[in-house]
Amino acid sequence: MKSENRARIVTWRLWPAVLMAGSILLVRLPAAAASTVDPAAGMPVASCASGDELQLPVSSTVEDDGWIRVNYEIDGVKGYQELPPIGFVPSSATDTILARHHLPVRPAAGSDLAAWTSKVSGLWWNRSRGLCKDPINKYTSYAAYNQIWGGVEVRSQPAYLFRGVEANFRQPQIVNGYCQSQATVSSWVGLGGDTNSLQDFFQTGTGIWANGSIRAWYEAEVNGQYYDAVNWPFTVSPNDSMFAQVSYSSVNFTMYFLEWNDTTNQFADYNMDVSGFLPAIGTIPEVSAEWIDERRSAPLLNYGATHWSAMKVQHSNSYPTWTNAYPEPTKWNISITTNGLGSGGTTESTTSGITSSNTMSNTWKAC
Repeated sequence: MKSENRARIVTWRLWPAVLMAGSILLVRLPAAAASTVDPAAGMPVASCASGDELQLPVSSTVEDDGWIRVNYEIDGVKGYQELPPIGFVPSSATDTILARHHLPVRPAAGSDLAAWTSKVSGLWWNRSRGLCKDPINKYTSYAAYNQIWGGVEVRSQPAYLFRGVEANFRQPQIVNGYCQSQATVSSWVGLGGDTNSLQDFFQTGTGIWANGSIRAWYEAEVNGQYYDAVNWPFTVSPNDSMFAQVSYSSVNFTMYFLEWNDTTNQFADYNMDVSGFLPAIGTIPEVSAEWIDERRSAPLLNYGATHWSAMKVQHSNSYPTWTNAYPEPTKWNISITTNGLGSGGTTESTTSGITSSNTMSNTWKAC
């Protein structure tokens, strides 16, 4: 998780075992005119895990297509989620509605269409009111980066910065000899994890603890301070197929976080308003993009290996196209070491680096 050291258009290679045709293009249209109804007031309040802080919405509206926009203010930063109306059937929705709400584009015909229909018919949104904030990461100032994460980072080039990062990964699981009761490992994609002294980053992923608890989350730090550090309202189990994406829209100055449990069809996303940070936020788009397994501050959990696929980035000079990560000219392969420097000390985790098929494996070595 924490690394101390979108016109939005998003694409992803969703459900790679089912939809083999490649990336899916989604077009984010401007926000619709909304009514003054507050539909979220009638929703049940979210149930947060012990220790989490419940963040209730400040308002909600019904958009002109019937979707519900639920507005939040977390740590003084505005943002929102969108929920479909009761009875929404994705397979019967227009292409415009699918695109507007980040849902997979309907294939033209054949086996891809059949697979798409089957998959979207099972989509599940959490309809409770509220988000669960991690108090450990509450609006805290940090003086330095940690260096206890491993995987791959790509760096910007003179012609472009990064507007988006995405990938699929298999949720790691506990392997015998997990090290210590406090051991952890977090798997995430992010923008800006290794950036300038302002320490801006935006990440989404999962974390697993030695007691078997797994949480899906997103978080952000701007100018050295945490803002949103929220646990997504769905369950994750070992070996679940996960999709994660972070992307930026310069049209409405929002950072978009998306996480999808492809195994259970649970979906969660959030639009964080970063307009209040500009220009002090530093560099958006960001100078780096990452795919990481991280030790955090506790011993590294014996997670066996994490397998990543469909690793992609979005460049500032070719927006909205998403491109494969492998051709990036500046790739850093990062190992986790006990001294947190990436070399020296005991090597705790290594990476294969990004292969020509845009896959990667990070492998546990030691506590």
